[in-house]
Amino acid sequence: MEPFTLPRFQVTLKASEPWYSVGDTPTIHGSVRYRSGAPVADAAVLLKIQSTNDWPPPTPWMEEIKTRTNKEGEFTLSLTPVPNDLLQQATLTALATVTDAAGERITGSGPIILSADPIVASVETELLDGLVPDFNNRIYVRVTKPDGTPLPGSTVKVTRAWTRRTPASRPWQTKTRWPPSRSTPASLFPSSFPPRRFAPFRSPRSVA
Repeated sequence: MEPFTLPRFQVTLKASEPWYSVGDTPTIHGSVRYRSGAPVADAAVLLKIQSTNDWPPPTPWMEEIKTRTNKEGEFTLSLTPVPNDLLQQATLTALATVTDAAGERITGSGPIILSADPIVASVETELLDGLVPDFNNRIYVRVTKPDGTPLPGSTVKVTRAWTRRTPASRPWQTKTRWPPSRSTPASLFPSSFPPRRFAPFRSPRSVA
């Protein structure tokens, strides 16, 4: 068993803003300092962005960038503006691997929060597993900024996603009365999908 030793320095990454929207330029500030608090100057830094979201980041964001810390042990990474194809929210991770003059290598990380909207509303149920039939369900609506900061005093309007009066959006959802009345012939097909007529079936002639 080898004794555990603390790393000689630590790497800290922090975004310049809590979150970024379309058109904003994400910027990451990094700091590298020894355990004593002294800056790690002129250290090699390898930067890269990781994503685990469905939204694909721009190709230039995924390229590795090499830089060095200044005399204060700091460095900055600026990405291109957020494109307008951003869907809802996405959280990226900035990774920085720093190598000092002694050859010790330490990696630090920090989140980059992207959001197409300035307000995020989430819904949670009391049991956290959705709605339960034959039970008085209680629903909680949480209104926050994209970075999770609560927005007290917000006006919230809650509506049903579907009601019985909502018209059918698909032809096969059209309701058909069954059994039909004597005066109205029955139809199992909506008007947009009329029944097709087929030729009567004829059995093949037997071959002698």
